[in-house]
Amino acid sequence: MATGAVLKGRKEVSPLARGDHDPVDDDEKQPEIVVTIDGEPASEWFDRVCDEKGLAFSTALAIARERNDQNLDDLPPVGEEDPAVAQWDGIPRDDDGSPAVDVIHATHQFAHVPSLRTHTNLIFDEQPDFSEELSQDRVRNMVAAYLKEIGAPTSSFEAFVMLARNDDARGDAANERDALENMIGDEPPTEWFVENADAHALAPGIAEAIWNALRWEDTDANGRRSGRVYHEPPRFDTENSGFNAGTWLSVVIDDDHTVQSIRATPDLSQSRAVLGLDAHPSMPLWELNTAPEIDRDAVLDATERRLWRRYERGLTVVQVGDATRPRSGDKAEEWMNDDRVRAVLQRLREQYGDGFKTALSTVQTERRLRELLGEVAPNVDSENTMHFGEEKSRNDFADERAGYVYGCMDPGDDMILDALAELGLNATPSTVDTENGDQKREKGRTFDGDDADKARAVLASVRENHVAQAAGRYARNADDDSGATVFLHTDAAPVGFVDAETPGVQWIATDLQREIVDVLADRPAATVADLADAVDCSKQHVRDTLERLENADTPLVERDAGAGAYGADVYRGDDATDALADLGGIANSRLKDTNRWSLAIEQRHTGEAVDAVAGDPSNPPIDALAGGDAPPDLGD
Repeated sequence: MATGAVLKGRKEVSPLARGDHDPVDDDEKQPEIVVTIDGEPASEWFDRVCDEKGLAFSTALAIARERNDQNLDDLPPVGEEDPAVAQWDGIPRDDDGSPAVDVIHATHQFAHVPSLRTHTNLIFDEQPDFSEELSQDRVRNMVAAYLKEIGAPTSSFEAFVMLARNDDARGDAANERDALENMIGDEPPTEWFVENADAHALAPGIAEAIWNALRWEDTDANGRRSGRVYHEPPRFDTENSGFNAGTWLSVVIDDDHTVQSIRATPDLSQSRAVLGLDAHPSMPLWELNTAPEIDRDAVLDATERRLWRRYERGLTVVQVGDATRPRSGDKAEEWMNDDRVRAVLQRLREQYGDGFKTALSTVQTERRLRELLGEVAPNVDSENTMHFGEEKSRNDFADERAGYVYGCMDPGDDMILDALAELGLNATPSTVDTENGDQKREKGRTFDGDDADKARAVLASVRENHVAQAAGRYARNADDDSGATVFLHTDAAPVGFVDAETPGVQWIATDLQREIVDVLADRPAATVADLADAVDCSKQHVRDTLERLENADTPLVERDAGAGAYGADVYRGDDATDALADLGGIANSRLKDTNRWSLAIEQRHTGEAVDAVAGDPSNPPIDALAGGDAPPDLGD
C-alpha cells in the first residue's frame, strides 16, 4: 500500500552546498574536494543566489556545474543525483511507474515546485501567504539593474516611473516611453541573475507589474494602484517537462512610487483540484493566495461546526466583556489594564487550580501577561504563554482545562488597503471629525464604500482568526474527553465561535477605595465616620464605595441600619473586595479574598441571563463585531 512522504519546507542541503565531497569507503580514500564558484565557497554562493536573488536551487545547481572553478563535470555527490534536486523530481514512482506514495506533506511554499502542483490535488491546511518581503531599496535597485540589462531608454527608477505616468509625452519622451513599453518584460540571460549584484529572479516581473500599474491603472480612493502579470522565473527543472512554472506576480504601488506589497502566487491552473481547509476563511485573502476565482463549499454550517466543537471536541468559548482590545504597536502595554487582567487571572486560578496556568496574547503584551500569570499561578515560565503568530498547529496546551486569551492583533490599515487594491475593490477607512475640526480614524477600524464588507473580512482574517486559532490550542487531544473552557478577553471572534458571554470585571477600586476596603476588612465593624477618619477622606467618598459593594449582585458588605452611636449605620466587610466582576458560570458563591466575582452568564445569541455553567448549548450564530480601536480608556 502506498505510504506518505514529507517535505520539510526548506531545501535539503546538498554536500555541494556545504562544500563537501561525496563520502567514500575507507578502502577508497580520495582527497577532499573544496568546491568554489567564481572564487566563492560553494555554500556562500548558493546562499547568495538562492536566498538573496530568489533563484530556484535546481537552477543554481545547473549554473554551478558550468561555473565551478574546479571544472568538475560531476559535482558532489559524485556519481549520483544531488538529493537537494532529487526531491523535486515529480511525484515519486515505483519501478512499475505507479505512484510510490498517496500523499506528500509539505509547507505551502512547495506549491512553487511545478512538478508537485501539476495534475495533483492540492490541499492547503490553513490559508497560505505568498507575499514577498523586499525592501524599497532592493526593489528600486533590481528594477534599475534590469532596465540597464535590457537596454531600456532609462536605467533610473525615478525616470522609469515618470515615463509610465506621462500620458502627455511628446517627441523624444514619447519615443522613449513607447520603446520601453515594447521592452518591458523581456527576460535577461540566466548569467545576469548570477553576475549582477542587484539582480533578482522576480525583477522582470516586478518591473512589468509596476509599469502596468502606473501606465494603465487608475489610482484608487486610497491612493494605490495595482499591477498583475504572469511571470516565469528562470529555472531548468521544467525544460521539456510540460510543467507550468509560472507565477502570478502582483505589485501595489502608491502615488509616491512606494511599493506597498509584492505577492508571487504560483499558477495553480494545471492542478486537478485546489482545496482550502479553514474553519473561518477570509475569502478575499484566499483568492489572492490561490487563484483569481475559487469556489467555497462549507463542509459544516456554522451550527454544525459549533456543535462539533462543543460536544465532539469539548471546547467551550466564553467572551469576557464587550471590548475588542487591540493590543499591537508601541503603546500596547500602556493600554493594558493590569488590575483588570490580574482580576480575571486570579479568579480563573481559584476555580480551576492547576488546570489553569496558560494564556495567549499579542507579542507586545506577552511578557507582561506572563508576569501577571506568574502572580496567580506559581512557577509559570515562557512555556506557559504564546503570542499570536506562533500558535498555529501547536499542541502545547492540549491537556489544559482552561485557558485565557487577552486582546487581539491590529494589522493597521495598510495591509487591508493593499489587499483591496490587489482585488480592485472599493472601500476607504471611515473617519470622524474632532472637536478641533480635524479628522481622525473612526474607532473600530471601520470602512466605507461598496466593498466595506470585504475590507472587514480582511481585517477579520488577522484579528478574529488569530483569536480563534489561539482558543483552538485547547481541547486538542482526540483520545481525551475532558474538554476545556477558554475565556476570550476580546470581542474579536469569528461568527458563531463564542458560546456564552459575561460582563467580566465591572469595577476596579482606586488606591483610596482600596484603603477603605482594607480598613473595613481589618475591623469587626465600622461606621462611615470611622472609615473616613482612618483613611483621611470625605464621608461621602466612603459612603459611595460601601454602597457599591452593598448593591453588587451578590452583596459584599453587610449594613446594620442605625446600629451605631447616634443612629449611624454600621458596616461589616468580611467579604469586602477591591474588584467587582462577572465571570459566567464559574462561581456560585462569594469568595473569601480580595477578588470577588458574582455569578452571571449570558448566552451569546439570545441576551438571556441565566444561572448556568458555561458549557450549556449555545444558540444560532450572529456576526461577531470587528469593533474597537486603540487606545481604549483605562476602564477597558
